[in-house]
Amino acid sequence: MAKILLVDDEPSILSVLSVLLKAEGYEVMPIDAGEKAAELLKSTQFDLMISDICMRPLDGMALLKLAREEQPSMSVLMITGYGSVETAVEALKMGAFDYITKPFKVDELLITVQRALEYNKVLTENINLKAQLTGRYRFENIIAESPAMRNVCEMIERIAPTDTTVLIYGESGTGKELVAKAIHAYSLRKNNKFLPLNCAALPEALLESELFGHVKG
Repeated sequence: MAKILLVDDEPSILSVLSVLLKAEGYEVMPIDAGEKAAELLKSTQFDLMISDICMRPLDGMALLKLAREEQPSMSVLMITGYGSVETAVEALKMGAFDYITKPFKVDELLITVQRALEYNKVLTENINLKAQLTGRYRFENIIAESPAMRNVCEMIERIAPTDTTVLIYGESGTGKELVAKAIHAYSLRKNNKFLPLNCAALPEALLESELFGHVKG
């Protein structure tokens, strides 16, 4: 069940939205002030925050900024009147998923909420997968009981953050690719793909073009 933080200082809007969202099966926490929501964001995880922009003393834009800092993977929808659409567009630039204009249509509101939650789910899955892959190839997972292997782990720590070419050599089965993946996981390029290539399986005539590309003729 998705958990939604609903923030609006207008009791009628807060009540209507809360009833609508609960009827869809969502767990809703209605809050009538931005400062109360700000405290809650520091202690409770949510899948989605829906917040009005025009609130006092802490407005929706300030709350959005805090939400991005406290819970960066959480989706955020902003509620705005027609007169403050420009502010809503600015909210998108600050990281909000979308905005809803008042008066809103129920069907459009629920579709937007569903889209925001689907985005949150995909983003969370990607973050978790990246963490799993990074952890899988961290050098701590390399068996390093001998002084020589401990030295290898120390070298990985030193060279991974640098922008330099690394040659790893050793007999088959000694863990060269595991070391290469550990270096990649700790490097500045860790968010890019790691592409292993078995050079021994390539004919000599194709090796250069496979590594550096080929121009016909």
